[in-house]
Amino acid sequence: MIQPSKKTFCTAPFTSFVIDPDKGVRPCCTFAGHQGNIGQDQLTDILSGDQWQSIQRQVSEGKMPDGCANCYSREKATGWSVRTSSFDPRLTRKDNWQKGLTQIEINSSNVCNLACTHCSSTFSSRWGDITAKLDEENIPHYRNSEHSVYKPDPDNMVRQLAALDLSYLKIARFKGGEPLLNPDFPAVLRHLSDRGILNKIKVMVVTNGSIVKEEILALVRQAGAVHFIISVDGTGKLQEYIRHGPSELLRIERFLENFSTLEHVTFSLSVSVMVYNVFTLDRITNWWYGLRTRYHEKLRYPLSFGLHVVDPPILSVNVLQDSTRKKLVKKYRRLRDADYTHVIQALKQPFAGAAVHDEFVAYTRGMDKIRGTAILDVVPELETEMVLLKTEQQERKWRLFDFRHKTGTAAETLGRGIALSRTGRYKRALKLYDRFLIENQGKGLAAKWEVELHRAVILGMTNEWRKSLYEFYRLVQADPKMTLSAAQRPEALPPGKFLGAISRRLAGETGFVETPSFRLVIEGLAYQALGIKHEAVARVAEALQLDPKFDLAKIAREEMNLVA
Repeated sequence: MIQPSKKTFCTAPFTSFVIDPDKGVRPCCTFAGHQGNIGQDQLTDILSGDQWQSIQRQVSEGKMPDGCANCYSREKATGWSVRTSSFDPRLTRKDNWQKGLTQIEINSSNVCNLACTHCSSTFSSRWGDITAKLDEENIPHYRNSEHSVYKPDPDNMVRQLAALDLSYLKIARFKGGEPLLNPDFPAVLRHLSDRGILNKIKVMVVTNGSIVKEEILALVRQAGAVHFIISVDGTGKLQEYIRHGPSELLRIERFLENFSTLEHVTFSLSVSVMVYNVFTLDRITNWWYGLRTRYHEKLRYPLSFGLHVVDPPILSVNVLQDSTRKKLVKKYRRLRDADYTHVIQALKQPFAGAAVHDEFVAYTRGMDKIRGTAILDVVPELETEMVLLKTEQQERKWRLFDFRHKTGTAAETLGRGIALSRTGRYKRALKLYDRFLIENQGKGLAAKWEVELHRAVILGMTNEWRKSLYEFYRLVQADPKMTLSAAQRPEALPPGKFLGAISRRLAGETGFVETPSFRLVIEGLAYQALGIKHEAVARVAEALQLDPKFDLAKIAREEMNLVA
């Protein structure tokens, strides 16, 4: 039995899963990276697969998986995280987290009627055109530039859930997109009702509170308990500025009026604290407390502001200069009408720096231009912040955004490429690397090999597996003996060598480079480069035995006679 002795222990990998709009599966909503996709895989296979079990082992041993870094960073900066609020074993009931799934989260479509400024095309279908325009204007926004509308698939969703043991289930969460626009939401509720467990669980819905549907009203009436978490980020014009759509507070009050007719329903607010609303959180408090007498015990109090925008970093409160943040700390220390502890802690974090501050200014100006809005009309307190600080560091960063200028050193180029890749802008990263390699033609491999390595990784991440294989093979050919030794004894590899760079410099970039199957393919390529054909074929065959779906190994098997 696992003993959660570490303060950082998290139950999510053992008790929970999240299905994202693109149908990717991960342990919780803040984990970076997917361990499978129900569009191609069975959910039961994903939850019992090597990647999932590897995460469980790391957590059990007191280690922090790469995908958990953002959660712990938020916890350090604000004192709040998804782990401490939902997956701390001290919060679980009767140790059921050791027995089976207790929480599931369905976010299976990005269809939404709002385009909140801190959101992205991953979670809102209305963000696609905005991202394209920001890219055209070369405005930093830290989001994936690829855009798709992720459509619901109720039949597949029900099939996947039907194969699971849900006998310990306590909570079913629904997010989005907007759940009340997602047909998967009622389909899952009907499935849970058919299995006789809907009346035993709590249904939690994160919604923008702008839509009321009779079908949903009828279904949630059957649940053991229902809790709506309503996203509100401001009052008056600020709410509409941030959320950009039919989000005025009167609509939300109509939502409360309709769903409050359910006896077992409660409501709470989810406020994403950011640079735009941090000046006026007390106005949200006044509005919420003004509803108290109307809805009696149904609204959650005291109001707390634990959720803070840290990604994209240009909307975090620490983009504000020191003098502004100090004034805000004094303001919230004086207020006692809500819990502002996390707000004060976030405001006391170090200044993000002039470069990030100037990116915030550029982003805000760009969004105002696209939307026809004006930030100072709704947040006049930002007047002293809406200026460029124009540091040398910022000038260098802007040059990196503009591909017409030189790319810089290998280290600078790699840093920019990793930043682009981690926000899903793979095409831009590849363009940056291609330009760097053209500018550095004739230089030895040592001057550019890390760039070429990450280029090969990105090609695999974008399913260009054949190109990825040839890039890896070209790198292996430079020193096949060293590569073979590194693949077989990675722990003995000095920093800065081939597989070491994958494990260290490019940590968190993608899961496939850390798998045993990948290392076997690399061994196979090394043997191929050394001319030991039978060993090369054997290693690739072993890789496919471990992971029959690993495309890099499939291509390697096909190409083994061609890459000599």
